[in-house]
Amino acid sequence: MAGPCHAGEAAAAGGALTEGLVVGGGLFLLLAALTVLTLCAFQGRRRAVELKRAEAERRAREAEAASDRDRRAFEDQRHLLSMMAHEFRTPLAIIDASVQSLRLLDEDATPERLNRFGRIARAVERMNGLLELVQTRDRFDVSVWTQDLAKCDLADVTADALDIVGAHAEQRVVVQSADGVPPLEADHRMLRYALLNLIDNALKYSPRGSRVDVSIKPMQCDGRAGLLWTILDQGRGIAAADRERIFEKYYRSDDTSETAGLGLGLYIVRQIIQRHQGSVRAVVGEPGNGGCFECWLPLAQCPEGGQA
Repeated sequence: MAGPCHAGEAAAAGGALTEGLVVGGGLFLLLAALTVLTLCAFQGRRRAVELKRAEAERRAREAEAASDRDRRAFEDQRHLLSMMAHEFRTPLAIIDASVQSLRLLDEDATPERLNRFGRIARAVERMNGLLELVQTRDRFDVSVWTQDLAKCDLADVTADALDIVGAHAEQRVVVQSADGVPPLEADHRMLRYALLNLIDNALKYSPRGSRVDVSIKPMQCDGRAGLLWTILDQGRGIAAADRERIFEKYYRSDDTSETAGLGLGLYIVRQIIQRHQGSVRAVVGEPGNGGCFECWLPLAQCPEGGQA
């Protein structure tokens, strides 16, 4: 028969064993719960990753489809422009030949008729130059042009452009040139194309008979001497959201969708100004205060990659 001491020890051992089983069972349950939570979290992350991957794949498919649509639209536009350029060559040649014949036949031409002949000839020259742009490598990529750089007076360029546009433009456009404006090194023809596009826009998108202001003044930019060429109309202005997009190829804002155009004019302007190491921007003002374009051009061209 066991003594009291042995019975107490047995009871204590049994209690310790029971307590150990309870603690061990609790730890097991805790580990099991942690394992379940870890698996749930892992599965949740995996589902989230799968959803993100599926969303990324969907967006990639949509982007690829949009890119295909844009590429097809661009190819269609290139084909249209190429066809237009080809079709315009013949009538322009006929107009040019007819003007030359009229000049020869009209021996007693008045100064007014001679002026009209000259304007027709310059308009034909302008159209031929634009067709030349169409037929360049990237369609309206003037970076492939061979520049004819020479001393150039912006006031003369402006007067030349207005003469091509015609009397209705001369009556509406007011030119202000600061005193002592120096000439700059540029391609007269290219700058004339740029101004023609800006003046055309100003005349089209402003009220009939309203004034268009063209100003020329000296201005330094990043330490380089240059000139600021500003064109301001009295139209409805340029929305802040369109300030950069209007210079994109083929872009036309909702406000201009009812006016004929291909969305290429301002793209050409920026290409030409940048080719001259300058910059052009649309100035955003209050609605109804008119559209304003600022073109900055350096007085001298730097060698490729050089510094002023």
